[in-house]
Amino acid sequence: MPRIPLPLHTTTGGGVELAFFIDAAEYRDLDPQAWPTTAGIRAPAEFDAMAWHEDGLIIEYVIRKDLGRDAFQVYGVHIDRAVEDGHAPLPISGEDAKRVGVDEVLREALAYFERVSRFDRLAVVPSSAAHAPAPLSRAALRKRKSTTHDELQLIADAYNANLEGAPALAVKASLEEVRGREVSRSTVDRLIREARDAGLITATATRGRKPKP
Repeated sequence: MPRIPLPLHTTTGGGVELAFFIDAAEYRDLDPQAWPTTAGIRAPAEFDAMAWHEDGLIIEYVIRKDLGRDAFQVYGVHIDRAVEDGHAPLPISGEDAKRVGVDEVLREALAYFERVSRFDRLAVVPSSAAHAPAPLSRAALRKRKSTTHDELQLIADAYNANLEGAPALAVKASLEEVRGREVSRSTVDRLIREARDAGLITATATRGRKPKP
């Protein structure tokens, strides 16, 4: 059976993008009115949730109805990293594994299906979304979103202005001010590397040492 990405995505309170996939053998499988009701929510008996974190960490969850009771449970987890052009993905660390938020993703997934169950068919999107981009495939979600030139310039300006101090912390503060939320250190390091690759940062700095040209 083909793995079908559902046409609507959601984002958690922590800024993690969630996409959902189901096995669909026929058009009826995309009809929320034909889904079974579990724990008071119409949802497929089994589906996958893909959590795309800001720093490129990707966690896939296999969620299905618990055969022993009226509830959904997470039955499988897979951790991966987005692939960057020209860079090999970083290995998965113990800290990454700690970010497998089973309870949060399960809660967000059920809230998502509670919303989409109002539609007669998921293939017929609301008129307000008629011109929205097509749903992303798994491969597309693994491709890291490109950083805009303006954001790279912001990063470079903050870094270059703090070469004799703590440039990475300055970049982190600038990003958090613009985005209005916390930015992880791994994201900061990645964006600094992107700005350097773009030629916007041409010097390195280490606290207590003279910057190298």
